[in-house]
Amino acid sequence: MLASTLVNEVSTILNDPGQVRWTLPSLLNYLSEGIAAVAQGKPSVFVTVATLSLGPGSTQLLPETYTRVLDLHFNLNRDGSEGPNVLPGVYALQQAFQKPGCRSDALVETYAAYPGSERYFWVDPPVPRGLNYIPQVQALVQLAPQPVTSINQPIFMPGSSPQLYQGALVDWCLYRAYAEDQEANTSMERAQGYLRSFQAYVGVAAQAPLQTKKSSGPSPVQPRRAA
Repeated sequence: MLASTLVNEVSTILNDPGQVRWTLPSLLNYLSEGIAAVAQGKPSVFVTVATLSLGPGSTQLLPETYTRVLDLHFNLNRDGSEGPNVLPGVYALQQAFQKPGCRSDALVETYAAYPGSERYFWVDPPVPRGLNYIPQVQALVQLAPQPVTSINQPIFMPGSSPQLYQGALVDWCLYRAYAEDQEANTSMERAQGYLRSFQAYVGVAAQAPLQTKKSSGPSPVQPRRAA
């Protein structure tokens, strides 16, 4: 699904097909925010399998492409074949014992996430320095949502189908559009209605600030049934 599908739907609902009142850059920004909000409420939608390269030492940092490591499956041998499994470890317990020496083959045996961190993780035994190759592992990771900069950009949700979240993303864009509209008395009420609809889709109470605005207009938009 391309970003244009969502942008065109939002513009039609806003009765602004020429994107004059709500410009294309604004709509793309709303869409980027909506994708990030879905990632917060439904992290599994952005989970994928990736090959991670390991640096020297026990402390490892995920590339910026990913936001969290969920599991390390196995080492990759130098020829790319599957090597020994990597098992979950307990970081706090491991720190109570003397750290083992590095293995000459750079194969890691256990891993753990660093407490209080999402992108840092720890491997044991540490990866030695001075290798003539880069050791790698296969991992289950969460992708970082990418900003939408073009209407021709595909919406990528590897753990699900973007079509399942089309309604949620449209609701988020409408929420943001009406929340910034200061001309109509009913805009804030409409924004609140679309925000509740988005929350119903993803099943979370999104923390989205809204200022209260009195109105004698029609009732807020009723949330649509979750997909």
